[in-house]
Order: sequence, then C-alpha cells, then structure tokens
Amino acid sequence: MPDDPIQTGFVLYAGPWAEVRRFWPKQPESLDDAVDGVSFGDMITRAFETASDFNGESDRARYIEVEKHHSGTWKNEADWSDELERHGR
Repeated sequence: MPDDPIQTGFVLYAGPWAEVRRFWPKQPESLDDAVDGVSFGDMITRAFETASDFNGESDRARYIEVEKHHSGTWKNEADWSDELERHGR
C-alpha cells in the first residue's frame, strides 16, 4: 500500500468501485441513479464489505482505519469515481 493515506484510500476504493462498475447496467452519466432502489454508492459499500485481502482483512475495515488517521478521506470518493470513470473507458 502507498504511504500516503489518501493514495491508500484510493487504492482500497478502486477495487470495489471497479467490481460494481463492471456490472452496473446504466451509462456512466447515470452513476447517480438507483437500480432497483439501490444506488451505485450503496453497491460499492456492499462490495467493500465482502472484499478482503489475502489475509482475510476486510477492505472496508482497512478503509475505515485510513479514515480514522486521515479524517475526510471519504470526501474524495466523488473525485475518485470521476477519475476511475475517465480512465476506464
């Protein structure tokens, strides 16, 4: 993992984001919409909770730990999503 907490947060966020994005049925400009009452962000949270590293530690737990040490990490999620969308095309 990178030493910078923001970069670590991005790395942890990118995996669940990519997993959800791959199967999200809407076009990129519709990531704010809900599908069957579930938002893209909610799906990322679900993916976070099921994702884990090789030692079985939850990515969500690791992300929360980064947030504890660098308050406001989650505020970057919209920018990270935009960045991932731009590079994923």
